[in-house]
Amino acid sequence: MSTDYPLTLTLSKSYPFGDGKFSTLRYRAPRFPDYVAEGKPQQWVYGDGNRVLQVSTECINAYVDRLFERSDHVQIADLADTLLIEDTILDFFTEARISNATQADSSGDSDGDRQISGT
Repeated sequence: MSTDYPLTLTLSKSYPFGDGKFSTLRYRAPRFPDYVAEGKPQQWVYGDGNRVLQVSTECINAYVDRLFERSDHVQIADLADTLLIEDTILDFFTEARISNATQADSSGDSDGDRQISGT
């Protein structure tokens, strides 16, 4: 397994590619430069008294290009696996927010009271 792409996503089926097949994709977690370059893959959109969480497929595709070892493999996935790939990317952001909230709760700090080391 490549250390640059330490995570493996198992797809719902095998796909033909070149002279072989693949049924897994290797990828890595996003880092600060990825987030700065690509931004948030979903945003709250407000209108008519409602709010909807809108996913940016363009942003998801940009993260695929940055995070997956073989983004050319991703491009032939069927819809079920496409949504699995999208959920995998979105889960990084959900899990990071949950982790941050859990850390703040366990330390007794609210978001406004976070301590910055060195100050």
